[in-house]
Amino acid sequence: MNYYLYAFPTDMRKSFYTLSGIVTNLMHRNVQDGEVFIFINRSCTSMKVLHMECGGLVIYHMKLESGTFTLPNFDEETNTLHSSWQDLKTLTMMKTGKSSRNVSILTVPIHAKKTMKQLFTIVLLSFLFSQNISSQESTEIKNHLNFTIMPLSMVDPTPRFRFGVEYIPKNKIGYSIDLGIGNNFLNKWRLNAPFGHDYSFFEVRPEIKYILKGSDYYYPYLATEFFYINMNDYLESGHHWNENSNIETTYDAAKFNKQKYGIHFIGGVNLTVWRRLNLDFYGGIGVAKRIITYTDVVNPVESTEQMFVEFPSYNLVEGESIILHLTLGMKIGFTFWKK
Repeated sequence: MNYYLYAFPTDMRKSFYTLSGIVTNLMHRNVQDGEVFIFINRSCTSMKVLHMECGGLVIYHMKLESGTFTLPNFDEETNTLHSSWQDLKTLTMMKTGKSSRNVSILTVPIHAKKTMKQLFTIVLLSFLFSQNISSQESTEIKNHLNFTIMPLSMVDPTPRFRFGVEYIPKNKIGYSIDLGIGNNFLNKWRLNAPFGHDYSFFEVRPEIKYILKGSDYYYPYLATEFFYINMNDYLESGHHWNENSNIETTYDAAKFNKQKYGIHFIGGVNLTVWRRLNLDFYGGIGVAKRIITYTDVVNPVESTEQMFVEFPSYNLVEGESIILHLTLGMKIGFTFWKK
């Protein structure tokens, strides 16, 4: 594997698109070839490493708590220094001050392939359970009312507390509604939370379920879910791409708003694990309209760079778009009424 150090100082606010633009336009390399590209800021206290892995682009961000990186000697007329893995390790260790144990590393992977694999697994498990249910002794599904929560939503990239109520009657057509509420308190729970102090989140998700053949203790289902999502924040020292153009805008601060609404088609399975406690595993796919706006922008600076198209970050492109939308997860439910 080849390692390339960019010879000039780099603004550490740059991310996937802009760093890829440096690789293509200034280093004259192809970021998709699997090579590793290293960028260091002007004060030699922060490093970003850009690399293409099987699921997409990955950025490793190293920031020194004390001391500075010691750079190798290179020809200032060139844009690139070809390095080896041993040279990279030497670079990260040769610092004035503390040893490398005081360096924090942040990884930002692209999860598109992993998400599709998880979705396929959930749908496959639901199908296998529905095939095996005919061989089990079943009891009639009773009318019941459940209260549900989604604990994993609190550590989601957009953290919120999500809860809901669902009604499952005997006629196999069930109804549910989920609400999600997020704020900066939940945002602080997450390690390296990407949002600011004014983060807020709201979502509502009504759903219609069709219960397949099952029992009062287990049933697979198909569902149609509608959703609306609204997220706000005040971002600092960031950048975004303008709608329908290759113009990148960097800013000191800006108000950020994202709205999404659409529909999901879902398959899942509900299991009673202990008395009135049940688990609901589900996964599905749908379409959504996404609207992203930046307002009250402080010190905007526009520049034109080649926009690298890979798996675009959800908040980098301003404007409206129609997108495929995945959903998968687990709900914990408590049946507080059954008849």
